[in-house]
Amino acid sequence: MTRQTAFAHLTLCVPDVDVAADFYVGALGFAAADGFVSSGPSMDQLTGIDGCQLRARFLRKDSLYVELTAYLDADGTPCGRHPHELPRAAHDYGVAHLAFLVADLDATTELVVTHGGQVLDDTRVRMPTRVSEPIDLVFCTDPFGNRMELIRHADEQAAATHARWMKAGNLGWPDPGTPPTS
Repeated sequence: MTRQTAFAHLTLCVPDVDVAADFYVGALGFAAADGFVSSGPSMDQLTGIDGCQLRARFLRKDSLYVELTAYLDADGTPCGRHPHELPRAAHDYGVAHLAFLVADLDATTELVVTHGGQVLDDTRVRMPTRVSEPIDLVFCTDPFGNRMELIRHADEQAAATHARWMKAGNLGWPDPGTPPTS
């Protein structure tokens, strides 16, 4: 039987795709493709946004593809909008956050800040486990307020405990070939 659907990518709308790409490459180790530009009646129809030019770049981290998009007026001014206060709250509708497994939480949060993001220090928690070191978690934002969760598992036992707690182990989360452990 032929597969009917497959995940393609997640899109984040930002005011500047190059600044966003620099953040995700520098802070989180994504690879970036060259950008592309598209405009015209077909793009207007597809996006439902008349007269805007779309600038976009694809990024990849492991098996995750992220498309960064910016919509620009004819004069090159971003025409995107902030529909609510930033940074987004965890319970806002839409994409709530991206999550990344990291080997060193402190080093990664330093990179987030260095590349223009923000660490939401009041969200930092250590989730105790019975079989391993605690699981460390914290939320951050990219330079445009998109939330991301950083997760550090001390070892495979911590990762398995976290997967059982989230009831996601039967789905293969976290992918044993992907997560770094310290």
